[in-house]
Amino acid sequence: MREIALGLVLTAVVAASARADEPAAGSVVGRLPADVSFMSAAPAQAPTESESKPFTISAGLDVPSDYYWRGMIQNFNGLDREGFVAQPFVDLGIAFSDAVSLNVGVWTSLHSGEATGTFYEADYYASLGFSAGRWAPAVTYTAYTSPNDSFSTVHEVALSVSFDDSDSALPLSPSALVGFFSDDAGTYFEAGIEPAIPTGGPLSLSIPIGIGLSLDDFYGDTFGFFKAGVGLGVDLGSGWEVHGGLDLLFLGESIRWDDGEVKPLPYVGFSYSY
Repeated sequence: MREIALGLVLTAVVAASARADEPAAGSVVGRLPADVSFMSAAPAQAPTESESKPFTISAGLDVPSDYYWRGMIQNFNGLDREGFVAQPFVDLGIAFSDAVSLNVGVWTSLHSGEATGTFYEADYYASLGFSAGRWAPAVTYTAYTSPNDSFSTVHEVALSVSFDDSDSALPLSPSALVGFFSDDAGTYFEAGIEPAIPTGGPLSLSIPIGIGLSLDDFYGDTFGFFKAGVGLGVDLGSGWEVHGGLDLLFLGESIRWDDGEVKPLPYVGFSYSY
């Protein structure tokens, strides 16, 4: 049930396969992922050709004000949001060639609230990514698990694609994802863009915009949420980066947990890649 992580997962998939783009800064298809969902993909610098490696190891920590998974709040006690949320992750990427790569990893969500317990979630995934010119399709399997039994394990197979338009006058980095769930849990669709604003130097700035919809019984209604935000990232060198931002979530009626339609979601985090 990743929001931030999905983008990070797909980031590694495309970076390892295409060796030319980093969707954390240019794709809102769920940071996998972690939307991965695409809730809060952190801006990052694209690797140069000299940085291309047959494998990559990435790890990091994100701290959002709340944990929303595809528009649905998770740090919730039945009446209100509660507690502190920290989301560490680790990812291993293997590039078989310039056109094919594999990523495996785990993303977790730790909570301080009593209702959800400390070790709320651990998501295990494997993603096979491809590079076909400017197109980067991927197939990702994810097992969403809860170590403290807050929810039953759910399995998802997601098909995603992103397009590299970084050489255009106004790059939009469009992307889309369809997720198929086990146990009749529905079919999910998301699409978005993430324009990058040139800043020069180690600073990156992006404006993620996206929408999440139900194709088949994922939400109570077809519309799930719309998101718009701003993300900042700073490349510290030697594989380290820090990031932060603010997303505004416009929630559909079927997933609102109170009378508020618009939810602000600030976040900060850091990552290391080798």
